[in-house]
Amino acid sequence: KIGAEAVVAILNDYFSRMVDIIFATGGTLDKFIGDAIMAIWGLPVSHAEDSIRSVKASLLMQEELFYFNIFQKKMSRSILKMGIGINVGQVVVGNMGSPKRMEYTVIGPPVNLASRVESLTGRNQILLSDNLYSEVKNLVYVVELQATRVKGIDRLIQIYDVIGIHDHQENRDILFLPILVLNANQPEQKYEGLLTFCDLKSARLHIEPTAEIQPDQAIQFIIDIPDVAPEEPLHLVSQRVDKLIHNSDDYIAVEGRLTKIPSSVQTFFHRVFPAQNFETTITGDIEGI
Repeated sequence: KIGAEAVVAILNDYFSRMVDIIFATGGTLDKFIGDAIMAIWGLPVSHAEDSIRSVKASLLMQEELFYFNIFQKKMSRSILKMGIGINVGQVVVGNMGSPKRMEYTVIGPPVNLASRVESLTGRNQILLSDNLYSEVKNLVYVVELQATRVKGIDRLIQIYDVIGIHDHQENRDILFLPILVLNANQPEQKYEGLLTFCDLKSARLHIEPTAEIQPDQAIQFIIDIPDVAPEEPLHLVSQRVDKLIHNSDDYIAVEGRLTKIPSSVQTFFHRVFPAQNFETTITGDIEGI
């Protein structure tokens, strides 16, 4: 709808941010496929942390997309949403193509399954195959989804939606909990945000810039992970509202007291985060992600 030149401008800005995260987590850029990115961890040299690094990158990429969309709106451009699919396995790697043009890439059934898993995603989703989950299950916070069949694979594939990880290297939890903040005066309008802190008594939100949210204001927000998180709103009374900057992207940080948490949302939190360390996890040091 916006024309080829505008699409190129958006994708170049988007790719730049995402590729930086891939490189920072030890990944390799394989290729761009239209508006998609194919990345690899474990090549040319494999590491024991490759699987969890790929999941960490996906969480940071999804979070960075929130700030990217703030920039998009500032430039009066369209926002983007993405889904990420991850798989692990033995592949063939090398230069492939014709004598006139070779490309360093990977081929094999695990690559195909990664693509199939990605095709199952909706907005704000990071889906793991059962192969990958088996390698990182002690480090990730996930919702187990229904097993499904995908094209080209004979067996049922168990899929997991990942919400966060425990990063041993940084000794902290990295979470991705996107939210939509409801506008009380205009119900059809919603503000994008991230839930960065919650102990079932209070919460901290990062929200796109808006003058609508002020201290001592009642706020409602939902966790925006379709088909994974419940859509019932949490109620919060704002106690502090600050204007902050992530790189060059302005946003507001809202701290407040939770006045209502639907039972479905409490069940969701306890489903994702084990009961014995729920409070430690959801209130972990995640400031500045």
